[in-house]
Amino acid sequence: MEQLKEMIRRLDRIATMLYQNDSKSLQTLGAEFQGISNGLLQICRVAQPQVAQELVSALKRLMDAFAQKNVITLADIIRYEIENKLIAITQNATSMNNIDIEINETESSQGESSQVGYSHAESSKVGSSHAESLQAESSQAGSSQSEILQTGASDTECLDVTLKEQYPFNMEHLILNEEYYRGNLDALEEAQGGEIRRIAENYCNAYATEEDDTILMDGNCNIAVHRGDCWCQLNSQYDPEKAAKVWTESMRDINYKSILVVCGISNVEYIRQTLATLGRENLLIVYEPDTNIFALNMLYNRMDDILRDQRCFLFVDDINMDIFVDAFDRLVGYTAMELVKLYALPVYDVLYADKIKAFVTICRKQLDYTALVAQTIVMKNENVISNIIRNLQIVENSSSLLQLKGRFDENERKHIPAIIVAAGPSLDKNIDQLKQAKGKALIIGVDSSMRMLLKHEIMPDLVVTIDPDKERVLFEDERTDTVPIVYCMHSTFDILKKNKSRHILYSNTKYISRLFQAFDKKLGEIDSGGSVANAAFAMASYIGFKNIIMIGQDLAFTNNKKHASVVYAEKGISEEEKDQYEMIEGIDGKPILTYANFRVYRDWYETKIAQNQQIHVIN
Repeated sequence: MEQLKEMIRRLDRIATMLYQNDSKSLQTLGAEFQGISNGLLQICRVAQPQVAQELVSALKRLMDAFAQKNVITLADIIRYEIENKLIAITQNATSMNNIDIEINETESSQGESSQVGYSHAESSKVGSSHAESLQAESSQAGSSQSEILQTGASDTECLDVTLKEQYPFNMEHLILNEEYYRGNLDALEEAQGGEIRRIAENYCNAYATEEDDTILMDGNCNIAVHRGDCWCQLNSQYDPEKAAKVWTESMRDINYKSILVVCGISNVEYIRQTLATLGRENLLIVYEPDTNIFALNMLYNRMDDILRDQRCFLFVDDINMDIFVDAFDRLVGYTAMELVKLYALPVYDVLYADKIKAFVTICRKQLDYTALVAQTIVMKNENVISNIIRNLQIVENSSSLLQLKGRFDENERKHIPAIIVAAGPSLDKNIDQLKQAKGKALIIGVDSSMRMLLKHEIMPDLVVTIDPDKERVLFEDERTDTVPIVYCMHSTFDILKKNKSRHILYSNTKYISRLFQAFDKKLGEIDSGGSVANAAFAMASYIGFKNIIMIGQDLAFTNNKKHASVVYAEKGISEEEKDQYEMIEGIDGKPILTYANFRVYRDWYETKIAQNQQIHVIN
């Protein structure tokens, strides 16, 4: 009897780890599986026929779920079928007193796994070997399985029970809850605005009329996703609230300022339980990679409390991911970067691995960008503060980026391209082609490209400068003073004061925008991306140009050159700066040297271009 109780304890520990989505849980189960299955088969030989059949059926489904890495199904089978059945046996233990159960001891029973790092293929092999072991054990017993399972079902029928049979429900069992649905839409609109509500409502209404045989929800809002030849349940069928609590309890090192990023909503119970454990100053950012799961919950489940919670921010593929980067930047500032904790709900990390990986990459790139901007401000803080104060005298007679946007009509934005001229090495070979575009496109030169442009007698339509301490040599030529200049509040004062043309101010921070709004002046706010070329691209995108051409935007070194021939008197690649360099893959697939921060600028471009599919970009 003590061996039986020890088996129950071990099963309970494994089930808890599985509910927590602990990566070691599958390894632990793999290491202990043989001993557990052998012990259960011994129990089957003396248990009631019906109990024996249920245990063998559970074992078979356990192997199926193990092969699919379906942790929630595994946990449910272990805790609510096998474990509870064994507890019932101990409570009626007369028939068990005379049997000695052998449970193989493994390293994992001491809390460590003897098998590490199963791949999907390896876990399938483990499932197969245990299936063979199960049948071999039963055939070696004093009586055959057909003698043990005296319930009218053959041994073949018993062993053919599959995970799919555990999900007989379908969409016909669901009845649209109009009160929930409207409440969810109203809450979504309050949290994220009318446009997001419209997109979500259109998607949900269309989904409600379609038949989806890949995702099922029953009347209790249990959700299962079909993958391969099995159904993977996203939440516990037996006690979803308790399973969600177990998962939230597994979170480590959460303090009152932590920002949690959770991949997946499942049936929203995990999110609800997570919010219940967080404090008033915590933030919860939730990403749902499957729009159909979002639609199911909107249509049939109550989630208005989650959507209205001011600590919770929900982002869903095809619904509002286009605003994620800006929102993430707003929610996670430089000082909060180390407070971010990332989690994936159980099974999501298996079913949606590629999407979650892509999402994590977006988060990482944005954090890199946030760090770069903050480091720049820290390094140049004296110049930044000085310029903001001194530039106030220029602001009074400046136009705004918003006013500049109004100068172009829809037809011009659609048919006239914006050409952004950066100062990378490739500008040397492209500069002559640029002459042909004068008068046919809006030419926007970045400050470091001005000397090269003027040498070739090309006057840009606009010049952009944002650096708080830009080299004055770039503006020595008096012709630069006649070009309209686009700037932000921390741009170099001396350069702005020297310029005699129109000054056009934009905002690159929420603070500056709110400051000017207090005086009834709207500037036009853009994300300047960390470099002046990024800012020029963001400006062209903000104005609404549908065709943007970039010239000299190498973001890498060519023949040890950082810039075009007429920019700075530079020395090229230096040993002193080697810690700032890194090798990346070029457009031809070959490795190329660049600055580490150039990679951040490139990531910024890729994110912005992906967000705005209407823009045709040529580099």
